[in-house]
Amino acid sequence: MLHKFRYAILCCLVSSQLYALNTNVDVNVTLEQALAVSNINHMNFGTLSYNSNSQGGSITLSALGVIDMKQSGYTQVSSGNHASFTLTSIPNSSIQITCSATAVLTNGNNATINLNNINYQFGGNNYSCSNQVTNITSNTSGSNQVKVGGEMVLPNYSQATQNTYSTSSAGGSDISFLIAYP
Repeated sequence: MLHKFRYAILCCLVSSQLYALNTNVDVNVTLEQALAVSNINHMNFGTLSYNSNSQGGSITLSALGVIDMKQSGYTQVSSGNHASFTLTSIPNSSIQITCSATAVLTNGNNATINLNNINYQFGGNNYSCSNQVTNITSNTSGSNQVKVGGEMVLPNYSQATQNTYSTSSAGGSDISFLIAYP
């Protein structure tokens, strides 16, 4: 009987160890600098004048701030400036940029001017805004200047409405940038 009792105790000890296990779970976290946009300068084509000889058409404001009146017949009265902003990221990191290909300026009274062929310069390279993702790499400091330009389509003299036009007026649409780490 004592032998059976020892066997029963031994069986219980062995089987109770099978139900208790010890394990460790590792924990990891990666901290990274958030993307940040600062020093936003809005695009401004300046003041443009027209007369009865103004046939309209496109004018461009490059990402470097150079305006080309082309054959529009408009005259630049005051200078404008390209848009720009500072993008801060992890140094030497991959970044994805998507931006709208068009914008609409309005005077708030249903008159509109389209901005097309929006483009930007990043790290000395030129990119076209096409509503598609562009993969780029930030510089070694992580502080990158982004400069933005585009092509404005002006109406001819008979369709021109004297006023101030803006993407922030009712009915306008801004240039939109979506910037993310992949």
